[in-house]
Amino acid sequence: CGRDWILAAVTSLFFAGCFVGVLVGGVLIDSLGRRRVVLYGTMLNAASVLLAGAASDVVLYGLLRFVTGAVSMAVVQANFVLAVEWVPDGWRASLGGYLFCCS
Repeated sequence: CGRDWILAAVTSLFFAGCFVGVLVGGVLIDSLGRRRVVLYGTMLNAASVLLAGAASDVVLYGLLRFVTGAVSMAVVQANFVLAVEWVPDGWRASLGGYLFCCS
C-alpha cells in the first residue's frame, strides 16, 4: 500500500547496527573485558528488544533495532572469543568452525 519501504528500511537499520557492532564491539571487548561486554550487552539487548516491542512510532522502532543489531554483534564476538579461549588448543579450530556456522 505504498509503505512497503518501511520494512526494508527497518531491516537495513538492524543490519547497519550489526556492522557498527562488529567494528565497535572489538574495541569494547578489549577495553571493558569480554565478560562485561557479554553481561551488560545481554542486558542492553533485552532492554532494546522490549522497548522496540513497545515503540510508538517507526523512527523509535528503527533506532532500537539499530541498537539491537549493534549490541548483538558485540555479544556474539565476545562469546566467540571466550568460548575459543576456554578450550584446549587442539579443539580451538573445530569449536571456532562450529560456532561460526551455528551463531
